[in-house]
Amino acid sequence: MNRPPRLLLLALGLMLSITVRAQLTQEQLFQRGGPAPDKRTRTREPMPDEEVRPSATDPNIQTFDYPHAVYFPAQNRQRNQLLLFIPGTQPHDKKGDPEKPSAIRFCKNAALSGYHAVYLMYPNDVAAAEACWDKPDLDAFSLFRWALIEGGSNAYISVPRSESIENRTIKLMLYLQHEHPSQNWGQFVVNGQVAWEKVAVAGQSQGGGHAAIIATRYLVARVLCFGAPKDYSRYFHAPAKWYESSVTPMSRYFAFNNYQDHQGCSPEQQLDNIKKLGIDKAGGIADVDKEPRPFHHAHVLFTNWPGTPTDSLTAHGSMIGPKPMTAAGTPLFRPVWLYMLNAPTDGTEPTNEDEAPGPPEKS
Repeated sequence: MNRPPRLLLLALGLMLSITVRAQLTQEQLFQRGGPAPDKRTRTREPMPDEEVRPSATDPNIQTFDYPHAVYFPAQNRQRNQLLLFIPGTQPHDKKGDPEKPSAIRFCKNAALSGYHAVYLMYPNDVAAAEACWDKPDLDAFSLFRWALIEGGSNAYISVPRSESIENRTIKLMLYLQHEHPSQNWGQFVVNGQVAWEKVAVAGQSQGGGHAAIIATRYLVARVLCFGAPKDYSRYFHAPAKWYESSVTPMSRYFAFNNYQDHQGCSPEQQLDNIKKLGIDKAGGIADVDKEPRPFHHAHVLFTNWPGTPTDSLTAHGSMIGPKPMTAAGTPLFRPVWLYMLNAPTDGTEPTNEDEAPGPPEKS
């Protein structure tokens, strides 16, 4: 039997090696937010750069110990700002189960845009709407949220300081500074407190409400609300009282919502919330289904995805979740995310969004 020449075998081996290395390179790029290696895996989510259990950062944290997701900033685009993503309420049918981050691609794109990015886990089994919307107390929503953010006890919820959003953020930053000193995570904690002026605080649903109310008390780098803010009192038939004033200027707020989202309040009531806070004064309102980026520089953004009637819960998560996707396998609303992450605010950013740092278009 004739055997293939040795030279041919070497050539075939070299070709196989190159193919394997190319596939690994595609996979590595995918893990960093790029396109999937082939159509069969196109809808897979890119992995966080690191996962850290809250209890590993502070032994006093004993509940909601699902891992924080951490995304390292792109080395060539570091902007020395933290993207702190606060998720919404854990669904009733999932309560007690480990929570999986739902905004992985958004957080990865934030990291590729130069942010230090974190998807924070915290006590999120009670919705602000359920606890507060029918109460005869103008401060109900505010009391509920600040107990979760800072720790505290009131008629609506009780949260130890150790379990609060602030403590979890501080302890995670200190942990990451110790583990990755060259990345300078410690810059986001000053004198034992969150350096809010360096934080772009973001969130979906209830988390978006936390982001917005934090910005009313502290000057933050920017605010990104998805499916939020939703605090509307059914008792008073009016937006929550805490919308009345903000330390952070409206030029730093961005809100992205779906016209078919009725979770917590109706789209009309949510627009009342937005107007009470004043976000609409920063560029007006844009329909992202009809306008391209930069959406005439509006800071209030709406979609009617999928363009046909859908249920409220699907609409509620559509702006930030794993769906919808384009035919090419990239997030449909990625241009909106990049606009919200990089658009000019009040003179602290590039004068043109197209000049702002952002990841390659196929990420």
